[in-house]
Order: sequence, then structure tokens, then C-alpha cells
Amino acid sequence: MNLFQFDDAKIRALLDVANSDPAGLTEALIEYGKSEHVKYGEFVVGDTVFIRAIPFHYIGRIASIDGEKLGLWPVQFVRNTGQWTEALQTGKVESRPFPQGTGPVYVTRATIHNPFRWPHTV
Repeated sequence: MNLFQFDDAKIRALLDVANSDPAGLTEALIEYGKSEHVKYGEFVVGDTVFIRAIPFHYIGRIASIDGEKLGLWPVQFVRNTGQWTEALQTGKVESRPFPQGTGPVYVTRATIHNPFRWPHTV
């Protein structure tokens, strides 16, 4: 069973963007990632999520989705959420960003306990 179906015309268009406007490639990839074939549950590339994984928790923007893992960038390692309900409402958590040049951070699907949509900034 093929989990992902890629549209050759869209891939050629992405390569054209990469060659002519490298800065615009991220947004083009996000738009491509919103296709129905590239999803993790209800989430698509470009969504900001809070992921409770084993053993760590992350807040980040989904940069890539493949069969076994999610790529997050930018991403923060969450040290402490405090009161969970308050953290979800306010976005206030104790976290540390991963340094530039180290990402994306890949989280395997097998370690994801539960993902949440995160309406706050990363």
C-alpha cells in the first residue's frame, strides 16, 4: 500500500521554485504539504503542534511528514508545562528552542503519545 501519492507536476513546480526563489521554497513546501496525501491525523505540514512524546515534549511547526516520523522546525523542547489547562489556554510553558542550524527535529510516530494543535507562537 502506498501511503503517499506524489503529483509529478507539483514536484516539478517545487523544483522550479527552489531554483528561482530558494527563500520561497519553505512556503511552497508548506502549500504542497497541505495536500490530502501528506497528513498525520488531522495535521498537515505548516500546522503548529504540541507533541507529548516518550520521553520528551515538543512545540513546533510541522516541516515534514513521512511514513515513520514528523519533522518539526522551528521547534522547542518543553521542560515544564506547569498546570496543563493553563498552558493550553495561555501558551505559557517553560521551554528552550533548538539552536539554528540543528533542525529539523524528527519525532517518530511510535513515540508520539498525543499531539495537540498549538494556537500560540513557537
